Amino acid sequence: MCDLLNENYLQNMKNEAPNFLREKEFRIEQLDFYFQEIIFKFKESFKSFGYKEYRPVSLISEIDHSVRFIGSTINVFKKYLLKFGGLNDKYFLIQKCLRTRNSKTFFNDLIFPEWSSYFIALGTISPPEDLIKTLDGTIDFLFKLGIKNNQIRINIYYQDGDLLKCITNSCLVNNLLINIDTTENPSSYRHKYGLDKIYGRNFNIAIKNQRTEEFKDIGNITLIENTCGQLAVEVAMGVSTLISRIFGLSNSIESSIISKIVPFKEGFTSKFSDALSATVMMLKQKIKSKDRGRYYLLRIYVLALLYLGDKVNFSFEEIKIFAQNYEKEEFGIISDIGDKLITYMEKYNQK
Repeated sequence: MCDLLNENYLQNMKNEAPNFLREKEFRIEQLDFYFQEIIFKFKESFKSFGYKEYRPVSLISEIDHSVRFIGSTINVFKKYLLKFGGLNDKYFLIQKCLRTRNSKTFFNDLIFPEWSSYFIALGTISPPEDLIKTLDGTIDFLFKLGIKNNQIRINIYYQDGDLLKCITNSCLVNNLLINIDTTENPSSYRHKYGLDKIYGRNFNIAIKNQRTEEFKDIGNITLIENTCGQLAVEVAMGVSTLISRIFGLSNSIESSIISKIVPFKEGFTSKFSDALSATVMMLKQKIKSKDRGRYYLLRIYVLALLYLGDKVNFSFEEIKIFAQNYEKEEFGIISDIGDKLITYMEKYNQK
């Protein structure tokens, strides 16, 4: 996805009605278009609500020392949570992200992840008094994609009465469903940020699967607080997740760019594809052995490629070609990444 927002594409998109929901079935050859339309509509909506575009950072940016890789837009915005006097402006961000939690299950043959390790995130941050405006901007974004109000549901924890009171009117005006979750486990509605005494309470936004009629989360809106009061509001969602929910796919790996290179198949192939895309992204960061934390994670992902490549009968030469083609798809070039990957695989295979 070397050019997520081509200027000619943006010009053609202006004043056009949403397109990709006209299609009943997901088509992998249209994946670039799905990405571009979602990102364009996200920008369009939040700009109209007064948000400024924020510059993305590299996957290994030191902007947040609590993580090895940038895994969410809040990693980029975290400095505003510590800013004296609070946050004054509103920002949105399109950020490449890498979360390595799937590394814990690569070698477990009974667990298959629903979420991709590498993905493109959509996020915003704004002052806490903009909670309603943030919700309205998110609703506007979903409407611009052609998602109807009866396909959208807000899931909120029953103990968060203050949040429910804030959002009820917007939900009524837009005729959205509200689901009050009475579970005794609030983990889906609570966030930690790796910062002392700073936490978040969120409500989730879900859309309906047109085949199963089931609502599934696409992201959340979080009120960030500390012991002294409210600090900010954030939106967080992933492009691939949104596509997978709209088309009723099994997981976000199927709607990720890697599936243009390695044809998607549930099971070990999807795990292999996830490991490959993340490994290529790590190798592009030129991680050195002295960077022990990141280098350790790179090693785990390469070992996963050895293990999973064997499961699906991909040769080293095939894996090299996959890596090269994926690099070209993501960055528009083919470098020595494929050779480097095979060098690592051969090294670890001997051990």
